[in-house]
Amino acid sequence: MDSTFRPLSLYRTPNPFKVSNSESDFWSVFKKPFFVKELLPVTSLHYNPTSPHQLAVTNTNRVQLYDSNDCSLVRSISSIKDTPFGANFRDDGKLLIAGDSKGIIHVFEVERKSTLRKLTG
Repeated sequence: MDSTFRPLSLYRTPNPFKVSNSESDFWSVFKKPFFVKELLPVTSLHYNPTSPHQLAVTNTNRVQLYDSNDCSLVRSISSIKDTPFGANFRDDGKLLIAGDSKGIIHVFEVERKSTLRKLTG
């Protein structure tokens, strides 16, 4: 039996998940979110106004400084004995202050992570 046939041309439908428009192009530039697992809730976040623009995160009994480029932990300041609140950088980015739940304000030097002063109110 001699059967010859013509191949059929397939109709390709557009992929609904691969839509290219100005909005999808805009959002595709951004990275995936970065998650850090913490045991207790974060009480405050503050960016350093000067380079290298670190992020100060207060939680549990420490203040952690993260690199803003790759979200890696730069240093952890754990000399606060109670839960810290409201970490804030000075305008030049060299000092960091954080208050705790007992009313003590801790002043830290960012580069050395040493406590300069403890102010009570």
